[in-house]
Amino acid sequence: TGDPSITDYFRGRKSLFGGMEPTEGIKETDINEALKYFKYFFGGAKDQTLVVSGDFEIDDVAPTLVKYLGNLPLGTSKVTTCNNKIEINLPKSHEMISIPSPPNSDHKNVKYGWKYIKDAPGSHNWKEELKVEVLGQLSNIRAWDLRFKQGFAIYDIPVAGELNKDINRYEISSYLDLVPEQYPAVRKEFHKIIDKLKSDLVSKEELKKAVNYVVSKMHKLEGEPGTIQKRNEQLFDHYRYGRALPCPVQMKEYLDSLTPRDMRRVAKKFFQEKYLYEFVMKENQFK
Repeated sequence: TGDPSITDYFRGRKSLFGGMEPTEGIKETDINEALKYFKYFFGGAKDQTLVVSGDFEIDDVAPTLVKYLGNLPLGTSKVTTCNNKIEINLPKSHEMISIPSPPNSDHKNVKYGWKYIKDAPGSHNWKEELKVEVLGQLSNIRAWDLRFKQGFAIYDIPVAGELNKDINRYEISSYLDLVPEQYPAVRKEFHKIIDKLKSDLVSKEELKKAVNYVVSKMHKLEGEPGTIQKRNEQLFDHYRYGRALPCPVQMKEYLDSLTPRDMRRVAKKFFQEKYLYEFVMKENQFK
């Protein structure tokens, strides 16, 4: 699907900072060589955008900014271009994609995943993005019934909806670890959850719970913990991806205005077979 996160999940991620090798390797670094390459890539202040945030008057900090930022080198740093190839044409949807088990692995469980992928418009539509996040959370709320109401042996049931900013497409997906004998039933129940979100109205209580989750985890209001970090992230997205900078209060008001009928329309729009991809990894006897 052009996104390595799928195979990363099934085959296991390798942490960049895992183990002692990176830490020990720092001791072998030549500081002069490191400085040379730092200047090579980041030596031009005119190529960078510097952001200062905090509760202060600009006249109080302007002299300090001039003192330190005014002495940064103005030469042009190396221009780098990302050459990572991104798959443009997706494979045929609504087919089960089988991922082989890692060699020499004692793979007893079944890994099952599904992902709805829909292209996003060229310009950033933050309202559409919020609705996708809420729809993902509504799916998550329903999915947890598989464990607590139907008793399936599932430790965690992550379902999320988001905008994949690097590839500019909306994605709603989930990945599960299952015992082999329950895999067919769980897969069938997930399809039922999706079908009901398209045909029935969710309760106002479910919708409120989903909206509150999106508000609390993703979109900080002024004065709340994590506000500065979220603002910095949004500013980065603005420069990196050309995304809009909507007012947080406006975003919350829009989320609160969503109705069960709105979410049914969104579910019908996104949960279509032509957008669906399914993945499975299991031992040979279960294939």
